[in-house]
Amino acid sequence: MAINLNTVRINSKWLAKNIELVREGLGNGVKLLFVVKAEGYGHGMLEVARLAEESGVDYLGVSDAAEGDKLRVAGIKLPILIMGASLNEHVKRLVELDVDVAVTDVRFAQALDQESQARGVRTSVHVNIDTGMGRFGVFPEQAVPIFRALRSLSHLRIKGIFSHLSMSYLQGAADRKYTLQQIEKFNQVLGALDKANMLPSLRHIASSDALVWYANLVTQGYFNMVRIGELIYGHNIALNQGWGKELKPAMSVTTRIVEIREVPTGHYIGYGRAYRTNSPRRVAILPIGYAHGLDLRLSSRAEVAVGGRRAPIIGEICMNQAVIDITEIDDAHVGDEVEVIGPHIPVTELAHKVGVEPLELLVSFSGIRHIYIDDD
Repeated sequence: MAINLNTVRINSKWLAKNIELVREGLGNGVKLLFVVKAEGYGHGMLEVARLAEESGVDYLGVSDAAEGDKLRVAGIKLPILIMGASLNEHVKRLVELDVDVAVTDVRFAQALDQESQARGVRTSVHVNIDTGMGRFGVFPEQAVPIFRALRSLSHLRIKGIFSHLSMSYLQGAADRKYTLQQIEKFNQVLGALDKANMLPSLRHIASSDALVWYANLVTQGYFNMVRIGELIYGHNIALNQGWGKELKPAMSVTTRIVEIREVPTGHYIGYGRAYRTNSPRRVAILPIGYAHGLDLRLSSRAEVAVGGRRAPIIGEICMNQAVIDITEIDDAHVGDEVEVIGPHIPVTELAHKVGVEPLELLVSFSGIRHIYIDDD
């Protein structure tokens, strides 16, 4: 029997309910692409993808060819969009996998077309437009020319076009202005393609944040698909917005107390003498550290929960351990379960303390044993 002191629990029932709520929030005619990249944002890519198939999701979104390969090898049949860039050396496998591929380069598209022709198939592609993300993509003025070039490649199916918003999670005046400019640029591209009779069947720009703050702009008009991750996983500002109030975080992280000690006044805790007790304290040692995903920046800034009661992390988080103060929790014992993320310690709280997005913390726990439960 394997020894496990740290556990990630995924509530499959809540995850399925979140999918249902997001689909209902979209309304008719808008397809749902569920983003399962980065091990399903720490929730487990294969298990999440299987649940997505059972829940009627239209598409899965992954970052690269390796993730698409993993899904297909596991038997996932849903349409998959490779949203990131691919190399020419991956063309053969991409065609074998029967996935949708993001393209921004004609030469890469030609290689994809040649391999598809050799196999007697057509490969679906989505053109990525850089409206201001600055990562990768075709500039708006290059959209019509690349579509014309792609149309000459008989074994490619131009199935979609998409862009990525860089500021939609921020609500400052300048941030909103920039997001609206990106949406407008993309609409202009879509209008030009429509006028040239080259508009593909799928058009998408919305992430979770965009769906929350710009719903009407990113689900109407030319737009007919959204790419959603955070909302479905239940970790997003939308938890306080409209229908999003019903969403539940599907993931929790727990560990165990492995030792309890009494330490005197003036005793230092952890590396660098970062914490010094100002009175006699009762402390507990947890077998979880930054090697497991507990962010070092949470040192002496965050709390965990023991039996539903909060206990502060004290001292610097180590590679494999952390220390908490349980002086006020008299009935804590060695072996007790400790909540790191969950109902009492929401990941949004921890993310706020260190100034990052919740998903940055969630994905860091991918290496811990995952178990899937189906509880209410």
